[in-house]
Amino acid sequence: MKSWVHVAAVTTLAGMLLLLHTTSNAQTTFRLGHNNAVTHPVNLAAEQFAAKVKERTNGQVIIQVYPSAQLGDERQLGEALQLGTVDMMWSSGPMLGRYVSSFNGLEGGYLFRDQAHLEKVVKGPIGQEMNEQLIKGIGVRVLAYHFAGERQLTTSNKAVRTPADLKGMLIRVPQLDNYMATFKALGANTVGIAFNETYMALKMGVAEGEENPIASIYAMKFYEVQKYLNLTSHIFAPGIYSMNNKKFLALPANYQAILTEEAQRAGDYAASLYNKQAQDLVPELKKTMTFVEVDKVAFQKAAQAGGMDEWFVKQFGKEMYQRIKDAK
Repeated sequence: MKSWVHVAAVTTLAGMLLLLHTTSNAQTTFRLGHNNAVTHPVNLAAEQFAAKVKERTNGQVIIQVYPSAQLGDERQLGEALQLGTVDMMWSSGPMLGRYVSSFNGLEGGYLFRDQAHLEKVVKGPIGQEMNEQLIKGIGVRVLAYHFAGERQLTTSNKAVRTPADLKGMLIRVPQLDNYMATFKALGANTVGIAFNETYMALKMGVAEGEENPIASIYAMKFYEVQKYLNLTSHIFAPGIYSMNNKKFLALPANYQAILTEEAQRAGDYAASLYNKQAQDLVPELKKTMTFVEVDKVAFQKAAQAGGMDEWFVKQFGKEMYQRIKDAK
């Protein structure tokens, strides 16, 4: 009888150890969605992210990348990320700004002086404070911030050199408050159209212009339906890789570290691609588009006079806004 009990106990223990071993080595698969084309820096960096995570976890963490809004546009992805039906996403700051206003502020017109100013803010204490606000607010955490290009204005029917040229024009912007506030301050009218619907809207004349980084203008072939590329540099944009926080915390600590490290490397790679593509694509775009130098100081002053300072205080709070402006 004792022998039988001993064998049963050993068998049970062996089974528990086998289950524990199997569980600890179970493959975890995450879905990462974004709305950019396959050739876009965001997608190229996301593919690197997935490959490096797979390599460093010995195939135990798999990230499946879904570009071109396959899992939904940014609004749908943001909702799915909170529900956990999508695990990760790349987005602009204002998409997250629907839920935490400070992220909305990151892409207000003429906030950042240049790329270095942006990176100083988002990769430092202010960016971490915003991440904590996001985790607390909607259960989503930032894995990495990165520079996502200078946004420029394209138009179909006339060049824009000063705010007076822009007055009254109908410009397609993402369906987000920061873009609408910026172009309203500059004197334009705006229409919100989803990113993947913008080409057709421009072709059909629903809008006279749109604004995006040069890489996006090229990837989405806006040069086919727009004549002028006006170098307004009105926004130095951040890109954000984010993840459902519960799913992040469910991972072992070493996998959490790998995800964070590789997301940050992917962000740096995306930033380098934005800069390289912006430089390399200029000659291509000049084949069909006219590049227009603008009076940037006049645009900055128009944005401030049009109410952007007050708008920034509303998004960040007076103290954080001042810290952002003072960042060197």
